[in-house]
Amino acid sequence: MGMFPFAAMAYLVLSQNVVRGFMRPFTEGYMNHHIDTEKIRATVLSVRSSLSDLVTVMSLSCFGMMDKRLGLLNSLMILGITVLLLGTVSYRRYRVLFPTN
Repeated sequence: MGMFPFAAMAYLVLSQNVVRGFMRPFTEGYMNHHIDTEKIRATVLSVRSSLSDLVTVMSLSCFGMMDKRLGLLNSLMILGITVLLLGTVSYRRYRVLFPTN
């Protein structure tokens, strides 16, 4: 996206942020429906939040170091490729673990 600043790219970023905004209520609702004990539910939500914050801090730190060494354009391209690869691997793994049939 950093190399091709088109209006369509802005639409994709907006769409991604809308999906991210809906993700937390859906996942918490799913967990609330499937976890019966309130104490366990609170623990799961707390651990999930803590891990999410830790991953965010580590990711932003790595991105900052890449930006300093490689520049913003190269860092954004590396970030995009990394997210695409990890997303593909995660999706394939999800489909193996949770088949639809």
